[in-house]
Amino acid sequence: MTVGGPVCVLLVQALFRQVLATGRAGREGGTAVMEEPALTFAGLLRQLRAEARLTQEELAEAAGLSPRSVSDLERGINRTAHKETAVLLAGALGLCCRRAGRR
Repeated sequence: MTVGGPVCVLLVQALFRQVLATGRAGREGGTAVMEEPALTFAGLLRQLRAEARLTQEELAEAAGLSPRSVSDLERGINRTAHKETAVLLAGALGLCCRRAGRR
């Protein structure tokens, strides 16, 4: 499976920025304030997989990954995916094609 192109790379980068931005503490009046927790990479992956109506096994097969890898990512054992893994997952979920078609 070949997934790529600037649209897909930008999408993956945006996902990483969104995930990394969550859980950062802000400073307000000298007191640390935790932001409301946003969707984690695990939660986002689980949500997108459910929207695509795929099982973990089906997503893993479509992305060329092991079911254990998908399971570990969804359970938060691995907090984020490597860029190559995220690109494979995005392609298997149809995110790259969906975004490219909206131009």
